[in-house]
Amino acid sequence: MMCLSLDREGTELRVVETYVGWWFLDTMIEQYLLALGEFGDFDKNFAGSQNRLCYTFFVLSTFFTCVTALNMIIAIMSATFDQVNDEKELHEF
Repeated sequence: MMCLSLDREGTELRVVETYVGWWFLDTMIEQYLLALGEFGDFDKNFAGSQNRLCYTFFVLSTFFTCVTALNMIIAIMSATFDQVNDEKELHEF
């Protein structure tokens, strides 16, 4: 997404907003906000010759974020379940 922002003229048309001024941190902050549901203004930011590519990256990044979050929740729950099952015999009366 940062590479798509480079060929746009003016700061109001950038796909990734400038928060810190360093491109890597700006993209990480933008991904964090995307995961929280802060989608911004699509009509303004994704307008231009590469709008289909921008929308494709948007859909892929939201899908990736959701799958990663669900996998972390499942891993935490299964680890806790395994720990409780291992200690079940110690706590039975």
